[in-house]
Amino acid sequence: MELHKWGGVHASHLHPIDGFMADFGLTDEGKIILNKFSETTSATIHHICYAELAEALANGYASDGSGRPKRGLRRRVRDAVQRERTRLRERHVQDELQPASESKLQS
Repeated sequence: MELHKWGGVHASHLHPIDGFMADFGLTDEGKIILNKFSETTSATIHHICYAELAEALANGYASDGSGRPKRGLRRRVRDAVQRERTRLRERHVQDELQPASESKLQS
């Protein structure tokens, strides 16, 4: 495992994902880009990494009958994104104060 090369990777940030699927493409300059994740992979990432955002989307993504998202969805998503960013920054600072042991990273 070469996680030490990424810097800032903490064992609490690692989560196994069964059935990971992603679609990659190439730019004209030869750079690899991510086109999209499969629906299952995307749902797993939302659930594990961004639970508050996933909840905001699940609770608010029903249409209003005309195919448009329910009123207030944008605000709920924006608020959830802000909470996720704050939570992730706080978690990163806490993880820097309590670094994971090398053995945890290898398991």
